[in-house]
Amino acid sequence: MPDWTTSTLRWSRAPGPMADGNWTAAAYIDEWADDRQMQALGAIVTGAAGGPMTMVAPMIGTNLGAKKASTGYQICSKKRSVEIRGLRPWSGEGACLHRTCRRYEGR
Repeated sequence: MPDWTTSTLRWSRAPGPMADGNWTAAAYIDEWADDRQMQALGAIVTGAAGGPMTMVAPMIGTNLGAKKASTGYQICSKKRSVEIRGLRPWSGEGACLHRTCRRYEGR
């Protein structure tokens, strides 16, 4: 499989308005990622590798780091759902970016 098939899901929670900061954040990287991918994706999602995530990093009060997990997500019209083994599933609705339903799971 090519390297780009590895998925990363980032989770953040804020005690109040997100703009106030003090987020608790974690990154869940597909369990099929090798050590090199795990290190690279961990650096990207925390902002350590530079890029746009450096603007988010100051908002994080508690960083739980990156962990390997069985991950999956689904996009169906406006509805998005995320599954990370060992955690409660999440779903929500947002802007309609896709007209069809798609499901993604690690490899």
